[in-house]
Amino acid sequence: MSYPIVLVILIILVSAFMLLWLVPQFTANFASFGAELPAITLMVLGFSNALKAYWWIFFLVGSAIIGAFLYLFQKNPKFNFYVHYILLKMPIFGKVLQKSAIARMTRTLASLFSSSVPILNALSIVEKIIGDPVIEEVVHKSRTSLEKGSSLAEPLKESWVFPPLVTQMVSIGEQTGSLDYMLEKIAEFYEDDVDRTVDSLKALIEPIMIILLAGIVGFIMAAVLLPMYSLYEQVG
Repeated sequence: MSYPIVLVILIILVSAFMLLWLVPQFTANFASFGAELPAITLMVLGFSNALKAYWWIFFLVGSAIIGAFLYLFQKNPKFNFYVHYILLKMPIFGKVLQKSAIARMTRTLASLFSSSVPILNALSIVEKIIGDPVIEEVVHKSRTSLEKGSSLAEPLKESWVFPPLVTQMVSIGEQTGSLDYMLEKIAEFYEDDVDRTVDSLKALIEPIMIILLAGIVGFIMAAVLLPMYSLYEQVG
């Protein structure tokens, strides 16, 4: 995500520069000639004036929203849970996060089982380090199920987070005594799948972000250039 984050910051900086410096310079010149400004220019100019006059309000509101989000995300378990739930439900990116978490969980469990760590202790460790409260809740249910003498795979089957492939392989691993092997195969499958998906997304995100940057800059430039053509027509 580093590349799109850098591009988003660049888009914000370029847009702010154009709105706070470039647009006022041109529109002031047009106003001195008495040129009639088109609707797109008036809209951009209005936003530019609001940003210039009340930038501190935008800054305070933005900082307050970010601060409140981070505070609730760290201190409020329910808020943290619903944020992760929404992230997992996102189109495209949610699937990547889901598969990545499954790969991390199964890889850790496979390593712990291979090291002869008891299954209940292994699930307790995974529950603490998985980093996703939605999956953490399912792992906790699986550990409780095992403590009651039931199956590890049963709570996984009841959750929408885990695809049928995972639950079936875990169930087969439990029945055949090869759970560590099955978990390792699940981890390998999803790790490869995540790598392929991320490579595809990186190739797709780059042109999308460039088009977005070009669109925003083009929109602002259109707001600046349209009055110029109108002024040339009046002079002509």
